[in-house]
Amino acid sequence: MQMFAEAGCSVHVLYRAPVHHSPTQGVYTGKLGSNIQLHPVGSGHSGGSSMLDFQLFVVRAMRLSRRLKPSIIIGYDLHGFATAFIAHTIHPSAKLVYHSLDVTSIKGANLQIKLLKRLEFMGARRAQHVIFPATGRADFFKSEAHLQHDPAIVKNCQRLNLSDYKRGMLNELTQGKLSGFDRIVLHLGSLGTSLAIQEIVQSVPIWRGNWALILMGTGSESYLSHIRSLVSSLNLEDQVFILPTATYDLWYDTLHSAHLGLALYKAGDINYDYMAGSGNKMGLYLKAGIPSLVPNIPDFAAFIERYRTGEVVESINPQSIAQAINKIFSDAEQYKQYCQNAKDAFASEFNFEHQYEPVLRQLLSPTLDNNPS
Repeated sequence: MQMFAEAGCSVHVLYRAPVHHSPTQGVYTGKLGSNIQLHPVGSGHSGGSSMLDFQLFVVRAMRLSRRLKPSIIIGYDLHGFATAFIAHTIHPSAKLVYHSLDVTSIKGANLQIKLLKRLEFMGARRAQHVIFPATGRADFFKSEAHLQHDPAIVKNCQRLNLSDYKRGMLNELTQGKLSGFDRIVLHLGSLGTSLAIQEIVQSVPIWRGNWALILMGTGSESYLSHIRSLVSSLNLEDQVFILPTATYDLWYDTLHSAHLGLALYKAGDINYDYMAGSGNKMGLYLKAGIPSLVPNIPDFAAFIERYRTGEVVESINPQSIAQAINKIFSDAEQYKQYCQNAKDAFASEFNFEHQYEPVLRQLLSPTLDNNPS
């Protein structure tokens, strides 16, 4: 969005209003520029009312397409692209782009998702660009959608020039309690069973240093209650901090306050199998220049082997998690090298400018025709 605006394009962003009870983490609240206009749709409903919001979203997209006659229509992820494809039928001379972070299989899906998947497949076969953050996910989608061309790979990275930094907000929120710890270990993102949150908490009593754990991200009320009960049963209330809601500024303040990031997943989901370089957590930790722990999944193991930015652990084993954290913090020179490697990887490859520039250049080229590539 911002890169198009910086290139001189007039950008209109149509998006569904967030659910009322969701946190605002990750929502950019800074100045977007005069050539970016936001078009929120809906009332942030969940449940049955969410379908009404989606229908309004589709109608609004069609109206904007008819009125603006855009040169490029980009749809993000399943619902966004199904809508973009419908809007493209109103103005078919526009270049159609599908940019998806995750893949969902049509097998076993409910009727609503199957209908959306059919639209997704039809639209992808007509799009000028189909983009995924990992080769494994791209190959899976290419097979299911019967694409004739390979999707482009744009890793899910942070931008180089966003002014996010440490502001002291986290320390203020925790009433200075974190200042008493030597190190902060951070899990940034969703909280759920597939993300080894329970195992992470169970590893804390095995840590060999004065280190705090922060769990920042969304989760169901029942799961958060379960984790809070676990923290209490282990007498870790003064060492483990659960922050389910955060503003954009607090999100990044916490990131830049941390000394180690956790990006743990349990095997079994195709998205997790192809997560290295794709997951938002990894991109955030690389930008912050801190080491990370990743699961013993081939994609992650290969990433760590190549870039040397952290350690590989068994996500289902609290002992394995604790041993890796103890190892990283016990060797000052190795820790310093991990940090430098993370910074180097971000600066050279894992930043959004580097990843998206080739796609941007092609989309803005007046010589690009409307044939898929």
